[in-house]
Amino acid sequence: MKKTFCLSVIATAASIFASAPEVSVTKTEQDLSRLVTVNYTLSGEPGIITPVVQTNRGDGVWIDIGDENLTHFAGDVNRIVDVGDRSFTWQPEKAWPNHKI
Repeated sequence: MKKTFCLSVIATAASIFASAPEVSVTKTEQDLSRLVTVNYTLSGEPGIITPVVQTNRGDGVWIDIGDENLTHFAGDVNRIVDVGDRSFTWQPEKAWPNHKI
């Protein structure tokens, strides 16, 4: 059974009085080294960018892989990020070992 994954990005408001940050993922790709790169645009206000990774169970249902596997990220993620075009990378083979990705 082939499993795939979905990586979502969530922006958390930096200020309760500012306009809400909005994330639009523009491109997600995985190279031959299995490094996943996510390009996105953050608009509105700066925000804390937090990734969410999901995988399919094989029956059409998507489930989170768990916060304990959300490691090995680099770039504009897991911190306050200014508006504009941004990107980050994830190394799933190090963060979520023993899974085909």
